[in-house]
Amino acid sequence: MQPGQREPISPLSLRKLQSSLDEVLLMKSLPISYEDAIPILNALKGHGTPAGEISEDWVGGLGFYGVEYFTGPSEVELHFVNEVNTRVMPIWSECPLH
Repeated sequence: MQPGQREPISPLSLRKLQSSLDEVLLMKSLPISYEDAIPILNALKGHGTPAGEISEDWVGGLGFYGVEYFTGPSEVELHFVNEVNTRVMPIWSECPLH
C-alpha cells in the first residue's frame, strides 16, 4: 500500500472494528465530581504501586487536595447508584431556522 492510500474495507476489517467497539462498550464508566473522587482515591493510598512509578501520565491533578495516586486494589467496597432522568420533553430553539 502506498503512503496516503486507505486500506479497503472488507468483511474481516469490519468484524475487527466491531470487536474493538464491543470491548470498549463493555467498559463501564460513571462520571463523578472531584468531591466524590477524592475519598475514593484516598482509600487507595498505600495500596498497590504508586501511579507515578508507572508513568507521570497516570498521576492526576488532585495532588493539591492531598491525593496520592496508587493502582490498588484496596479493601474498600464501593456502591454507585446512577440516577438518570429519562423523561422526554420537547425543545424549542431561540434562533429562527432559515
